[in-house]
Amino acid sequence: MCLKKYVVLLFVLMWPASASAGLTETGLNDEVLALTIYNGDLIAGGKFTLAGDVSVNCIARWDGSSWHPLGDGVAGVQMFWNSIGDTLYLDPQVNAFAEYNGHLIVGGSFTTAGGLEFVSIARWDGANWYPLGGGIADYYLDYHVGVFSYFPPQVHTLVVHEDTLHVGGLFDQAGGIDANFIATWDGTSWHGLGEGVEGGRPTRVLASLVYTGEMIFSGSFTHAGDMENPYITGWDNTQWIGLGYGLGPTGADTEANCLVVYNGDLIVGGNFSNASGGPANNVAAWNTRWTPLGDGLNNTVHALAVYQNELYAGAYRWENDTWVNALQTDGPVKAMVASCSLQASIWLLVKPRD
Repeated sequence: MCLKKYVVLLFVLMWPASASAGLTETGLNDEVLALTIYNGDLIAGGKFTLAGDVSVNCIARWDGSSWHPLGDGVAGVQMFWNSIGDTLYLDPQVNAFAEYNGHLIVGGSFTTAGGLEFVSIARWDGANWYPLGGGIADYYLDYHVGVFSYFPPQVHTLVVHEDTLHVGGLFDQAGGIDANFIATWDGTSWHGLGEGVEGGRPTRVLASLVYTGEMIFSGSFTHAGDMENPYITGWDNTQWIGLGYGLGPTGADTEANCLVVYNGDLIVGGNFSNASGGPANNVAAWNTRWTPLGDGLNNTVHALAVYQNELYAGAYRWENDTWVNALQTDGPVKAMVASCSLQASIWLLVKPRD
């Protein structure tokens, strides 16, 4: 019997051996979906309940020698259902991190944090869990092909820009106000961002970042406000802006999962075959126009990172105008972070094959 572990791999071996000892050996017992550095430590989030031999709830801290929980972590099963009787129970998970006003903001799918009722978003001050105002609230998917469906509120991406926290996911309210899949938190109150986005099945915002001073959002949607912006859009602090004709083809499986800036270009990864109608296989670059990156990648891209001016898309590195399987694996990489604070290291989280 082979014991499955979800192991944090130190790809660039420049971190002191004493700091990484035990990390790859102990691993985590389920998927890792988010990574960040907070107060100098590595924070991992996902679906796991064990970090090494330490009991945790979807979130854990690595201090260079051992794993630690963040209080009681996050918990609480959510439920999907539709009008034809289908029911799906969603286990708790952490999808995204951001640091805001010195606190770690945690987003995902859960109903409690630290044993207190916080739906899918909460903040950690290093010792305790706290809410962000009224948090986010339910989203109902409109009637589609004779079926009404209910999706519980979820957060998939968090980014800070101009002292404001931007939150994207699957929800239609934040703090009691309308916020269609994107909301902002100014430290005191929640706000919507224009008319938000719409048009996916289900509509979801999966990634966000700041590019040339503007917010970029991507995911599963076809419109931003009244503009047709398939799967990726920009916000210039006043209105929605298009990035060419977006990504395609339009369909239930198309989505843009991750974003990063590389050599002045915006890089997007996901599950798509074209950008502005031109061929782009799951990864593409934008800088006033879309360009493919070689022949692209055959599998869905879930995570992007830049380390020492090299671009990584999951296990693959962009090298001499082609993609090289630097990790020598075809297992999906779900989360990555490059950090100078960890003395020149890039972390790759790999879900192993069965």
